[in-house]
Amino acid sequence: MSAIGDPGMRRDGLRVAIEPWNQCNEVGEEAPNMGSLREADCFDVDNSTSHIKLAHRVNENVNKHGVSNATNQGLGDMNVNQYAAWKERYLGYKCQVQDKPKPWQFWMIMLKSGNMDTMAAVCPENGKKSKPFPPIPRFPCFGKGCMNMPLIYHNYTSVQGRNLRGRFYGTWDLDADVAKAARKNVTSYYSVTWKKKVGKGSWIFHHVLKTSSKYPWLMLYLRSDATTGFSGGYHYETRGMSKIVPKSPNFKVRFTLDVKRGGGPNSQFYLMDIGSCWKNNGQPCNGDVTTDVTRYSEGVYGYPIRKGESWIGDSRTWEHDDVGGLSQELYFYQDPGTKPVERHWPSIDLGTEIYVSGNEIAEWTVSDFDIIVPTEDNN
Repeated sequence: MSAIGDPGMRRDGLRVAIEPWNQCNEVGEEAPNMGSLREADCFDVDNSTSHIKLAHRVNENVNKHGVSNATNQGLGDMNVNQYAAWKERYLGYKCQVQDKPKPWQFWMIMLKSGNMDTMAAVCPENGKKSKPFPPIPRFPCFGKGCMNMPLIYHNYTSVQGRNLRGRFYGTWDLDADVAKAARKNVTSYYSVTWKKKVGKGSWIFHHVLKTSSKYPWLMLYLRSDATTGFSGGYHYETRGMSKIVPKSPNFKVRFTLDVKRGGGPNSQFYLMDIGSCWKNNGQPCNGDVTTDVTRYSEGVYGYPIRKGESWIGDSRTWEHDDVGGLSQELYFYQDPGTKPVERHWPSIDLGTEIYVSGNEIAEWTVSDFDIIVPTEDNN
């Protein structure tokens, strides 16, 4: 049975959201005039007549709310990181679909920049305040402000004949003309477009990611996260598509992937990325960054087996029958004498990380995504 709310991405009434992070897995600072960078495109489809109508659940006003709105919303004094976490939960409430065994909210598009200002020392080390250190090649930074959030622009899903189409796009270069960013070598850029024929087939998510000299380390993933609790790597409550959290060793993942441009020699395309979190004593994570330990595996789990397989020009549907079994075999540290944890994976995604190389472009599409679990896991 499917573990996700939209098996195979076939539901006309789409639920999709976007979240950018910095190298600290935080927001840090809102981008100018963008509000808190958590946005959603969620709608229901009325095709009872020949004229198809969409009823959007999240409008532009809500999508552009930022930390400056917190007091008026009765939230009190919040910083930008806390507000972004609250906003994701609120968008989840707006988008939520009632289902069994539990409601679900949306697919999550995740953006991340690897830039880090080492002299600012804003990223904690093992949950404690870090000390400044001189810049090193591993962590690119052009100077003050290099860890900024990207600009997000949004074409809300609309009806075009019998087709549905929407898009998030933008750039990390705050002074750039986004209309030219896709073609201009010196400008970073991302775009995720979704399209579908009403009543037919899967949504197709078309991804583009472009690095620049100022932003040479960028990431773009499409995630199926848990609908509650902490997803892999982030100490804030999540919302997502996985109404059943897959458990090792019995789950498999299916999707169709078409890579059009690879992103250069430093592009690390993750055919499958699974994430979770538990403490070294085996207890579940609770948001305490001094003791929570992210557990993840990024790679291809032995696939593909031949050079060029599923790469540029070789679109295909993958069915990872043994991803659950392999996830059970991975080594993760636990304190001696503690009971081995039952492994649950609240974040499963795929996408690419272009590592420290400017002016590279990755482009790919994903469709038919599903996570299959045994019927007895329906609890």
